[in-house]
Amino acid sequence: MAFLFGTEISISDLEEGDLIEFYRSIYCHWAVYIGNGNVIHLLSNPNDITGKSNNKDNKGGGGNVQIDDIRSVAGDSKTYRHNDLDKQMTPFSKTEIVRRARMKVGKHKYGLITYNCEHFATECRYGEARSLQVEKYLYRFGKPVYREIQQKGLSGILTLPAIPAKQIYYTMFDNSCNRALVKLN
Repeated sequence: MAFLFGTEISISDLEEGDLIEFYRSIYCHWAVYIGNGNVIHLLSNPNDITGKSNNKDNKGGGGNVQIDDIRSVAGDSKTYRHNDLDKQMTPFSKTEIVRRARMKVGKHKYGLITYNCEHFATECRYGEARSLQVEKYLYRFGKPVYREIQQKGLSGILTLPAIPAKQIYYTMFDNSCNRALVKLN
């Protein structure tokens, strides 16, 4: 079945080392597929394996990298294989990607803007921690935010005017990606 972001695939079509993106309302949670229906992902709240609380519950910067079943992490979210940075960066071998992800299992740093689940996943696959969600947000709306963070730390963003969620949504989720929708059933 053709889908807006690509072709539908089943879990059996996933390969070890694939990056998996779980669509949440205004952001996406990311993980590394390690085979046998399991993923490794970075959570700000290890009690919420879906990653749905990553944006609001982490106040102290601590996180946890853990192994979970892809279906449990996905919940009712649309799930995609998303290796689009392969066009710009050379991925490690499948074995190396999984090894790198497994090495990080346990307590780990977490920062919504500085090192989130997408940073973790891309670092495992490419050796460079990147978050396209953060980059798109900062590019479109974040220049003043970034300057405030540099000058005053994270508390500096509290003095900036609010940005409507609809604008953030359209900035973060354009339809230029060639993703494959993962069929979880």
